[in-house]
Amino acid sequence: DTCEPARPQWSPGPASGRRDGCAPALYRHRRNPRGRPACLADRLYPLGPPVGRRHLQFLPGGGMRLSISHDTTYHYEDQVRASIQYLRLTPHDSERQHVLSWQLDLPRPVRAQVDPFGNILHVLTLDEPHDAIIIGARGVVE
Repeated sequence: DTCEPARPQWSPGPASGRRDGCAPALYRHRRNPRGRPACLADRLYPLGPPVGRRHLQFLPGGGMRLSISHDTTYHYEDQVRASIQYLRLTPHDSERQHVLSWQLDLPRPVRAQVDPFGNILHVLTLDEPHDAIIIGARGVVE
């Protein structure tokens, strides 16, 4: 009792909507005229990589140091009596990424927790009426 791959249930030949040997008109833009996968470097530097330009964000060994600044603002037409925000804005320290500094700018202090998927979670609860919430996240990651 051996397993065989399922065989197609259609008859060979041109499919409806196709001309013989041509891709459907809807998908023609996806075809690569060279017959090979597109190379991203060809799109970034069509004339070849820049010569003599040093990328300052790269560290020795190929790493990068990123300075991150993110702001989220919620504006409400009318005042809201209370709100709860689940914030997953803090990156993990890992073998491939080191968090050199990180801070959240929030309207009130919160504690860090870990959610069931291992993400760093902060729960912001505002109990007083408000018409806006401004949340900021800043830091340096290498």
